[in-house]
Amino acid sequence: MDDKLTILFVEDDPDSASDYKGDIEALIDVTVIAIAPPADLLDLTALVNEVNASAVILDERLQQLSDATYAGIDAFDYLRSAFPGLPVDILTAYPHSSELKRRGLQIDHLIRKRDLDDDEAYKQSYLQELYQRMRRYRQREDERHEFMAASDTVTKEFVESLAQLHFEADDGIEQIIWVRSGDEKEIRLIEVNRTALPTESIQIFRFAPSEDVPFPTFIADIRPTEWERIQSGDIPLPEGWSLEETRVFRRSEVLPKGREDVG
Repeated sequence: MDDKLTILFVEDDPDSASDYKGDIEALIDVTVIAIAPPADLLDLTALVNEVNASAVILDERLQQLSDATYAGIDAFDYLRSAFPGLPVDILTAYPHSSELKRRGLQIDHLIRKRDLDDDEAYKQSYLQELYQRMRRYRQREDERHEFMAASDTVTKEFVESLAQLHFEADDGIEQIIWVRSGDEKEIRLIEVNRTALPTESIQIFRFAPSEDVPFPTFIADIRPTEWERIQSGDIPLPEGWSLEETRVFRRSEVLPKGREDVG
Protein backbone atom coordinates (compact mmCIF):
# COMPACT_ATOMS: atom_id res chain seq x y z
CA MET A 1 0.00 0.00 0.00
CA ASP A 2 1.28 3.47 -0.94
CA ASP A 3 1.49 5.62 2.21
CA LYS A 4 2.91 8.64 0.43
CA LEU A 5 1.16 11.98 0.76
CA THR A 6 -0.77 13.02 -2.33
CA ILE A 7 -0.77 16.25 -4.32
CA LEU A 8 -3.70 16.87 -6.66
CA PHE A 9 -2.31 18.87 -9.59
CA VAL A 10 -5.09 20.55 -11.60
CA GLU A 11 -3.90 21.66 -15.03
CA ASP A 12 -5.76 21.92 -18.34
CA ASP A 13 -2.61 21.27 -20.41
CA PRO A 14 -1.81 17.52 -20.10
CA ASP A 15 1.79 17.91 -21.33
CA SER A 16 2.57 20.58 -18.72
CA ALA A 17 0.85 18.51 -16.04
CA SER A 18 3.01 15.49 -16.91
CA ASP A 19 6.20 17.55 -16.76
CA TYR A 20 5.35 19.06 -13.37
CA LYS A 21 4.36 15.67 -11.98
CA GLY A 22 7.77 14.26 -12.88
CA ASP A 23 9.66 17.23 -11.44
CA ILE A 24 7.76 17.20 -8.15
CA GLU A 25 7.99 13.45 -7.58
CA ALA A 26 11.73 13.58 -8.29
CA LEU A 27 12.32 16.11 -5.51
CA ILE A 28 9.92 15.17 -2.70
CA ASP A 29 8.47 11.84 -1.58
CA VAL A 30 4.88 12.31 -2.73
CA THR A 31 2.43 10.98 -5.28
CA VAL A 32 1.22 13.59 -7.76
CA ILE A 33 -2.14 12.95 -9.38
CA ALA A 34 -2.41 15.24 -12.40
CA ILE A 35 -5.94 15.88 -13.68
CA ALA A 36 -7.74 18.12 -16.11
CA PRO A 37 -10.13 20.40 -14.22
CA PRO A 38 -13.62 18.90 -13.88
CA ALA A 39 -16.43 21.04 -15.26
CA ASP A 40 -17.92 21.80 -11.84
CA LEU A 41 -16.36 22.78 -8.52
CA LEU A 42 -18.40 20.15 -6.67
CA ASP A 43 -16.72 17.49 -8.81
CA LEU A 44 -13.32 18.95 -7.93
CA THR A 45 -14.21 18.76 -4.23
CA ALA A 46 -15.20 15.13 -4.67
CA LEU A 47 -11.82 14.39 -6.27
CA VAL A 48 -9.95 15.94 -3.34
CA ASN A 49 -11.85 13.60 -1.04
CA GLU A 50 -11.45 10.61 -3.35
CA VAL A 51 -7.65 10.80 -3.54
CA ASN A 52 -7.28 12.00 0.07
CA ALA A 53 -5.19 14.93 -1.14
CA SER A 54 -2.82 16.61 1.30
CA ALA A 55 -2.28 19.56 -1.08
CA VAL A 56 -3.74 20.97 -4.29
CA ILE A 57 -1.87 22.94 -6.93
CA LEU A 58 -4.08 24.82 -9.38
CA ASP A 59 -3.16 26.35 -12.69
CA GLU A 60 -4.56 29.88 -12.74
CA ARG A 61 -6.11 29.70 -16.22
CA LEU A 62 -8.04 26.45 -16.14
CA GLN A 63 -10.54 27.30 -18.86
CA GLN A 64 -8.28 27.54 -21.90
CA LEU A 65 -8.17 23.82 -22.79
CA SER A 66 -10.99 22.42 -20.67
CA ASP A 67 -14.72 22.65 -19.96
CA ALA A 68 -14.15 24.13 -16.49
CA THR A 69 -16.71 26.75 -15.49
CA TYR A 70 -14.29 28.42 -13.05
CA ALA A 71 -10.83 29.96 -12.90
CA GLY A 72 -8.01 28.87 -10.62
CA ILE A 73 -8.76 31.63 -8.11
CA ASP A 74 -12.40 30.47 -7.90
CA ALA A 75 -11.26 26.93 -7.15
CA PHE A 76 -8.76 28.28 -4.61
CA ASP A 77 -11.46 30.12 -2.64
CA TYR A 78 -13.84 27.16 -2.83
CA LEU A 79 -11.34 24.54 -1.70
CA ARG A 80 -10.06 26.70 1.16
CA SER A 81 -13.63 26.85 2.48
CA ALA A 82 -14.36 23.18 1.85
CA PHE A 83 -11.07 21.93 3.37
CA PRO A 84 -9.82 24.35 6.05
CA GLY A 85 -6.07 24.19 6.41
CA LEU A 86 -5.52 22.21 3.20
CA PRO A 87 -2.45 23.60 1.39
CA VAL A 88 -3.79 25.09 -1.86
CA ASP A 89 -1.52 27.07 -4.19
CA ILE A 90 -1.99 28.71 -7.59
CA LEU A 91 0.54 28.29 -10.39
CA THR A 92 0.55 31.28 -12.71
CA ALA A 93 2.50 33.00 -15.43
CA TYR A 94 0.67 36.23 -14.55
CA PRO A 95 1.35 36.92 -10.85
CA HIS A 96 0.43 40.60 -11.18
CA SER A 97 -2.91 40.08 -12.92
CA SER A 98 -5.71 42.39 -11.84
CA GLU A 99 -7.94 39.44 -10.94
CA LEU A 100 -5.45 37.97 -8.48
CA LYS A 101 -4.87 41.39 -6.92
CA ARG A 102 -8.61 42.10 -6.70
CA ARG A 103 -9.25 38.80 -4.96
CA GLY A 104 -6.50 39.46 -2.41
CA LEU A 105 -4.48 36.30 -3.02
CA GLN A 106 -1.57 36.15 -0.58
CA ILE A 107 1.92 35.78 -2.03
CA ASP A 108 2.44 32.66 0.10
CA HIS A 109 -0.08 30.81 -2.07
CA LEU A 110 1.24 32.00 -5.43
CA ILE A 111 3.76 30.06 -7.53
CA ARG A 112 5.40 31.82 -10.47
CA LYS A 113 5.68 29.42 -13.41
CA ARG A 114 8.93 31.01 -14.54
CA ASP A 115 10.54 30.43 -11.14
CA LEU A 116 9.29 26.87 -10.86
CA ASP A 117 10.48 26.09 -14.40
CA ASP A 118 13.87 27.83 -14.42
CA ASP A 119 15.08 28.39 -10.86
CA GLU A 120 16.26 25.09 -9.40
CA ALA A 121 16.96 26.55 -5.96
CA TYR A 122 13.48 28.07 -5.77
CA LYS A 123 11.88 24.82 -6.94
CA GLN A 124 13.62 22.78 -4.25
CA SER A 125 12.90 25.35 -1.55
CA TYR A 126 9.24 25.68 -2.47
CA LEU A 127 8.63 21.94 -2.70
CA GLN A 128 10.37 21.19 0.61
CA GLU A 129 8.28 23.87 2.30
CA LEU A 130 5.11 22.52 0.67
CA TYR A 131 5.96 19.03 1.87
CA GLN A 132 6.22 20.28 5.47
CA ARG A 133 2.86 22.03 5.15
CA MET A 134 1.36 18.79 3.85
CA ARG A 135 2.74 16.80 6.78
CA ARG A 136 1.38 19.32 9.32
CA TYR A 137 -2.00 19.30 7.62
CA ARG A 138 -2.21 15.51 7.55
CA GLN A 139 -1.11 15.23 11.18
CA ARG A 140 -3.78 17.66 12.33
CA GLU A 141 -6.41 15.96 10.21
CA ASP A 142 -5.53 12.59 11.72
CA GLU A 143 -5.69 14.05 15.23
CA ARG A 144 -9.18 15.42 14.61
CA HIS A 145 -10.49 12.55 12.57
CA GLU A 146 -11.63 10.22 15.34
CA PHE A 147 -13.60 12.93 17.15
CA MET A 148 -15.24 14.43 14.08
CA ALA A 149 -16.07 11.20 12.28
CA ALA A 150 -17.70 9.75 15.39
CA SER A 151 -20.28 12.55 15.64
CA ASP A 152 -23.82 11.69 14.56
CA THR A 153 -25.38 15.03 15.41
CA VAL A 154 -24.17 18.63 15.26
CA THR A 155 -22.94 19.83 18.65
CA LYS A 156 -21.37 23.05 19.93
CA GLU A 157 -18.06 21.23 20.39
CA PHE A 158 -18.14 19.94 16.83
CA VAL A 159 -18.90 23.37 15.32
CA GLU A 160 -16.27 25.03 17.53
CA SER A 161 -13.68 22.53 16.28
CA LEU A 162 -14.71 23.28 12.70
CA ALA A 163 -14.54 27.03 13.38
CA GLN A 164 -11.00 26.63 14.70
CA LEU A 165 -10.02 24.94 11.44
CA HIS A 166 -11.49 27.82 9.45
CA PHE A 167 -9.73 30.45 11.57
CA GLU A 168 -6.42 28.63 11.10
CA ALA A 169 -6.93 28.45 7.35
CA ASP A 170 -7.86 32.11 6.73
CA ASP A 171 -6.38 35.04 8.62
CA GLY A 172 -9.13 37.31 7.28
CA ILE A 173 -11.93 35.62 9.23
CA GLU A 174 -12.81 37.67 12.31
CA GLN A 175 -15.79 35.72 13.62
CA ILE A 176 -18.00 32.81 12.62
CA ILE A 177 -21.72 32.76 13.35
CA TRP A 178 -23.35 29.37 13.74
CA VAL A 179 -26.97 29.62 12.62
CA ARG A 180 -28.88 26.82 14.34
CA SER A 181 -30.99 24.72 11.97
CA GLY A 182 -33.35 23.11 14.48
CA ASP A 183 -32.77 19.42 13.82
CA GLU A 184 -28.97 19.81 14.02
CA LYS A 185 -28.37 17.54 11.04
CA GLU A 186 -26.72 20.26 8.98
CA ILE A 187 -24.29 23.11 9.66
CA ARG A 188 -24.98 26.71 8.69
CA LEU A 189 -22.16 29.22 9.09
CA ILE A 190 -21.81 32.93 8.39
CA GLU A 191 -18.11 33.78 8.18
CA VAL A 192 -17.25 37.44 8.71
CA ASN A 193 -14.15 37.89 6.59
CA ARG A 194 -12.17 41.10 5.92
CA THR A 195 -11.13 39.80 2.50
CA ALA A 196 -14.58 38.66 1.30
CA LEU A 197 -15.87 40.13 -1.94
CA PRO A 198 -18.45 42.90 -1.42
CA THR A 199 -22.04 41.82 -2.10
CA GLU A 200 -25.56 43.09 -1.65
CA SER A 201 -26.93 39.62 -0.95
CA ILE A 202 -25.81 36.47 0.81
CA GLN A 203 -24.32 33.81 -1.44
CA ILE A 204 -24.39 30.36 0.15
CA PHE A 205 -21.87 27.66 -0.72
CA ARG A 206 -23.01 24.09 -0.04
CA PHE A 207 -20.55 21.33 0.81
CA ALA A 208 -21.61 17.71 0.81
CA PRO A 209 -20.96 15.49 3.85
CA SER A 210 -17.45 14.07 4.01
CA GLU A 211 -15.64 11.54 6.17
CA ASP A 212 -14.48 14.23 8.61
CA VAL A 213 -17.56 16.48 8.47
CA PRO A 214 -20.49 14.07 8.06
CA PHE A 215 -23.12 16.79 7.68
CA PRO A 216 -24.26 19.01 4.82
CA THR A 217 -22.49 22.33 5.42
CA PHE A 218 -23.65 25.74 4.19
CA ILE A 219 -21.26 28.69 4.36
CA ALA A 220 -21.77 32.39 3.62
CA ASP A 221 -18.65 34.54 3.31
CA ILE A 222 -19.35 38.23 4.05
CA ARG A 223 -17.55 41.43 4.99
CA PRO A 224 -17.80 43.00 8.50
CA THR A 225 -19.93 45.87 7.19
CA GLU A 226 -22.33 43.40 5.62
CA TRP A 227 -22.67 41.53 8.92
CA GLU A 228 -23.76 44.82 10.48
CA ARG A 229 -26.35 45.26 7.71
CA ILE A 230 -27.61 41.70 8.20
CA GLN A 231 -28.13 42.37 11.91
CA SER A 232 -30.01 45.58 11.13
CA GLY A 233 -32.17 43.84 8.53
CA ASP A 234 -30.83 45.73 5.50
CA ILE A 235 -29.55 42.47 3.96
CA PRO A 236 -31.97 39.54 4.32
CA LEU A 237 -30.91 36.08 5.38
CA PRO A 238 -31.59 33.10 3.11
CA GLU A 239 -35.01 31.50 3.45
CA GLY A 240 -35.18 29.38 6.60
CA TRP A 241 -32.21 31.09 8.27
CA SER A 242 -32.75 33.14 11.43
CA LEU A 243 -30.59 35.06 13.88
CA GLU A 244 -32.87 34.14 16.76
CA GLU A 245 -30.74 31.12 17.69
CA THR A 246 -27.08 31.70 16.87
CA ARG A 247 -23.72 31.21 18.52
CA VAL A 248 -20.77 33.47 17.70
CA PHE A 249 -17.23 32.11 17.63
CA ARG A 250 -14.55 34.82 17.72
CA ARG A 251 -10.99 34.30 16.55
CA SER A 252 -9.46 35.52 19.82
CA GLU A 253 -11.62 33.12 21.84
CA VAL A 254 -11.40 29.99 19.68
CA LEU A 255 -7.93 30.00 18.17
CA PRO A 256 -5.15 29.01 20.57
CA LYS A 257 -2.46 31.66 20.90
CA GLY A 258 0.54 31.02 18.68
CA ARG A 259 -1.31 28.60 16.38
CA GLU A 260 0.16 28.95 12.92
CA ASP A 261 -1.65 28.80 9.62
CA VAL A 262 -1.01 25.42 7.97
CA GLY A 263 -2.45 26.31 4.59
